[in-house]
Amino acid sequence: MLIFRSLSNMKSLLALIAVACLAGIAFAQQSNPPQPNLENQKLAIWHGEWTYEGTTHTTVLGSGYKSTGRMTGRPVQNGFASEFLSVEKGSAGETRYLEIDFWDPAIKRYAYINLGNDGYVERGSFAMKGNVTTFEGAFTAEGRPYKVRGVETVAPDGQSFTKQIELSADGNTWVPFSTSNISKSRPRQVRCGPRCCPSTYRRAPLSRQLRV
Repeated sequence: MLIFRSLSNMKSLLALIAVACLAGIAFAQQSNPPQPNLENQKLAIWHGEWTYEGTTHTTVLGSGYKSTGRMTGRPVQNGFASEFLSVEKGSAGETRYLEIDFWDPAIKRYAYINLGNDGYVERGSFAMKGNVTTFEGAFTAEGRPYKVRGVETVAPDGQSFTKQIELSADGNTWVPFSTSNISKSRPRQVRCGPRCCPSTYRRAPLSRQLRV
């Protein structure tokens, strides 16, 4: 009888030890959460506040026009993705966009999705090499699918970048679609009254340049 009791006590002890080990592993995982890798960190090149001017060329989608915009970029999802919010003024008035960029280990490329408040949806991927980014994507306009591809080149000081985009209806013939010049916004100091903190700054609003 004593032998059975000893075995029972031993089983209980082993069970407690196993539970303690599992709890320790869970605590260690919570204390050391996954960190964004180098690919995720590279997206910081577009974080911050930006303004831009663009030219959309005449294509099968319509007549060309000029546009201006403001953009803000910031890390989200613990740094595993970046969010870009933009407000653009063009021929159709004011349009707002939300873009999410992230590193996709399944395709070993960056992926993005761009959503407009006018129903616009674009998906694609891109590759970064130094200060040059090449991308390709697809969207639908008036029920027809289109493809885009382009190049973004960041200036050596990181304070501006240019973007050239091409459009294709069949993936074979490409035509110039748009060009843009994007510059980082600079903080503007506001004259303070006697009750105002001397270090108060006012920043210009921000936006994300549309991928097309």
